Amino acid sequence: ITFQISVSGRPTFTETIDNLTLPTGQAINITLPAAAGSAPNLVYTLTAPDGVTIDADGNDSTLLGWLTFDPSTRRLYGTPIRPVATQEMTYSASGGGLAGTATFTITVEGADLGNLDGQIYNWTAGVLQPPLALPTGLPADATPTISLTGQPDGISFSTETNSLSGTPRRPGTYTVTYSVADTRTTPPAVSTAVFTIIVRGATFGRITAVVLTADEPNSVVLPQASGGEPTLTYALFAQAGGALETVLPGMTFDPTTRTLSGTPPAVSMEVSLAYTVTDSGTPPAITTAIFTVIVRVPSDVTAINRLLVPEMARAVAGTVSSITRRIQTVGAPARVSIGGNRNLSAALQQHGRAVANESDNRAHYKKMFSNSDFVLPLNGNDTQAGAIAMWGSGDFRFLRGESGALEWSGDMTGWHLGVDGRVGEHGLLGVSASWLNGEVDYEDSQEDVFGEGAYNVELNSVHPYWGWNRNTFGAWGSFGLGTGEIEVTPDEGEVETNDIEMRSAALGFNGELFASARTTMRVKAEFAHTEIDVKAEEVDPETLADGEEIPTDMSMAVNRMRLLLESGSSRQLLSGRGVFEPRFEVGISHDGGDGLTGSGAELGGGMRYRSPRFSAEGRARALIGQGGKYREWGIQGTVRRFPGSDGQGLSFHITPGYGDAASGVQQLWKELPGKTTAELDANEDATAKYHASIDARLGYGLSLRNTDGIFTPYSEFNLGITDVYSMGLNWRNNRFDLNLSSERRQPLNTETENSVLLKGRVRF
Repeated sequence: ITFQISVSGRPTFTETIDNLTLPTGQAINITLPAAAGSAPNLVYTLTAPDGVTIDADGNDSTLLGWLTFDPSTRRLYGTPIRPVATQEMTYSASGGGLAGTATFTITVEGADLGNLDGQIYNWTAGVLQPPLALPTGLPADATPTISLTGQPDGISFSTETNSLSGTPRRPGTYTVTYSVADTRTTPPAVSTAVFTIIVRGATFGRITAVVLTADEPNSVVLPQASGGEPTLTYALFAQAGGALETVLPGMTFDPTTRTLSGTPPAVSMEVSLAYTVTDSGTPPAITTAIFTVIVRVPSDVTAINRLLVPEMARAVAGTVSSITRRIQTVGAPARVSIGGNRNLSAALQQHGRAVANESDNRAHYKKMFSNSDFVLPLNGNDTQAGAIAMWGSGDFRFLRGESGALEWSGDMTGWHLGVDGRVGEHGLLGVSASWLNGEVDYEDSQEDVFGEGAYNVELNSVHPYWGWNRNTFGAWGSFGLGTGEIEVTPDEGEVETNDIEMRSAALGFNGELFASARTTMRVKAEFAHTEIDVKAEEVDPETLADGEEIPTDMSMAVNRMRLLLESGSSRQLLSGRGVFEPRFEVGISHDGGDGLTGSGAELGGGMRYRSPRFSAEGRARALIGQGGKYREWGIQGTVRRFPGSDGQGLSFHITPGYGDAASGVQQLWKELPGKTTAELDANEDATAKYHASIDARLGYGLSLRNTDGIFTPYSEFNLGITDVYSMGLNWRNNRFDLNLSSERRQPLNTETENSVLLKGRVRF
């Protein structure tokens, strides 16, 4: 008989495990030693003095709740959050019915914050709280570093007494973080406790500044509170204490209707008031809001300037945009564009009907010509060194908005004329002269705070600029100086004028980030800063009315930053007859300084297939502007068939769409928000109104016997906000282009229009 006997040795630990002493807040991460011996399949455990096994699932000791032990890797790790007296740990290895153990100690030094962590304290708004002493957890002779954050408004923390005290002003739930660093250890032992303070009481929203008109009756209803214990009682005081009449003579407050009313004296002033609401709880909760009251003498237009001058400063960005467009089109042939059209007849055809239908024809003409530009090389090719060119462009933007009691609407038109010359092969130097004109009507939404009237601005400025472009990288810069005048014409009262001075600076660059045979990626960025000083009208103090203040100067600034990333590629089919062209664009922006501020992002992209006789394209875009307050999006597709190279044969296109899917991420880059400032100034999101549209055209080119040129009968329609149906006949040869068409327009909620148009062109 043959048999085998295996003898396994008891697991033993030949390495000594060092005792651990560490400060709170300092992480440990160590690997405990492996046991020696021949016992199979050793299993390691770690046990705390209270008999609880510490493992990787967090089922650990109450005293060492921060500690984790992974038996598969023998890794011991964690970060202590409170001090712990010396604890003897039992480390075991077992297998084959045999076991071996070793012991070591863990000591955590630091401040003992007791049971502060997780505590909840219930306080009452407007009620003085007795001091809440917080523990340091250290001996009296220690010098800890203590910090506390997150306490309610009106509550202060004293590092001398280590306590919270004061009167909470506003209800809410506050998460407070308290930390004590024991500087006697290196590094300092940091103990942290997080506790909650709940302040009960009624709440009301933010109160904006209230503007009153001096020497006239005023009435303003303050907001109603919600929550708290009924019944609620309202009061209004001076912020520093005392009756309302002591800081705002002539005004009284009715707590029943929450109405501030009366006639303040003819003195410009600015005071801070405390608006309180008291509930019927025990003890009563008193919630306080501090807001500003501005008393405006009727002849003082400072508030109007403060709101509208930033809009004018932002319009100066149109001057910067016109310069960048010129720099980017250097080398292009001479061109003239009127209202976005290359010839006058097309411009009149597009805009004439709108001019005839609009009551304000002057405004429409300004819009048409502001979308116009030209480039005229003066001495040959615009790309050659020493070449000189003249250029011009126009800008137009609506101005609509509201702030507090003031509402305004109007427009800002800009005209720019420049001349520049090439410096060497890659440089450009030039100067642009600009003229801005703004016409705005303003009125108040409350009882004659601002009155009503017209606000007109004229600004003339000069902008030297430079550009440099070589291969795949370009940069440019400009600065500007200007002077002008603001004229405020109230419906009742005298005309007031202010001289203004403007300073601006802008920098930009664009470059190729990546390029291959099929794919390119480019980046474009710019930064612009504009400052406008408003000079107060000189006034003899002796001529001022009783209580009227001497006008003062004002300075306001606007910043604009833009970043645009473009990516496109081209993929030719194996047949060689078609090309796929995907593209992607993303832009971000930020407007800062005075006036309307915020950030925006725009995302766009599409896919196009093209061949000699056919193309198909789909594109989409989404815009989130001005801190998310304005949104628009759109999707559009196009299918197109081209006639033959001689103009004969079938041709058509059909373009369905929904929303705004203008190709290219350009709305953000231009004048966001521009057309939607009225919506953007509101405290709620604004979303563009979407509509479906479809545009289609069908034609067939014919070459008739014994005639010169191509005859193309066609029919087209455009369905959207205005439905347009037309049909016509086009004749084209080497010298002439003649088009006869009839059109039927069905605008929404207006009468149907019918027209016949004959248009011709002669080429020399």
